Amino acid sequence: MVKSTGSPKQGKYVHELNIVKSKHPQVEYPMSLVQGGPDFNGADFSMGIAYITKPVVMGGDPHSHNFDQILFFIGSDLRNTKDFDAEIEMFLADKFEPINYASFVHVPAGTLHGTVNVKKVNKPFIFIDVTLAPSGSNRPYAKLVKIAENNETR
Repeated sequence: MVKSTGSPKQGKYVHELNIVKSKHPQVEYPMSLVQGGPDFNGADFSMGIAYITKPVVMGGDPHSHNFDQILFFIGSDLRNTKDFDAEIEMFLADKFEPINYASFVHVPAGTLHGTVNVKKVNKPFIFIDVTLAPSGSNRPYAKLVKIAENNETR
């Protein structure tokens, strides 16, 4: 992700939201980002929010963290966030898990995980990546992109 230009307003407790551009060209809309390190004096909390409108592969080679991560997949109609119509697969532990309803995924510290393969988007949705760490969880993702594209018999 690349930070937006301009200098955000910073108060003692209230901070202007950081707007960033995704490294994934399929994510067409600006993302919101907060990182506990630079934004909150090293707090163990970071969060990225993206509006997903088309298929995209995000994430990285299988890896684990020494912190918990929670991923949210919710409908973009905030009056009814369970209105979700997309097909996603996420690598967790040792296999790809299907996600096709509004949900959250808890990835405990030490759990092997990887790519989030958004295969089909019938209705745009909101993706939220929360890490209980002072920075986000971006990783290289080339190997799992190939796994996701070539492994049709999961």
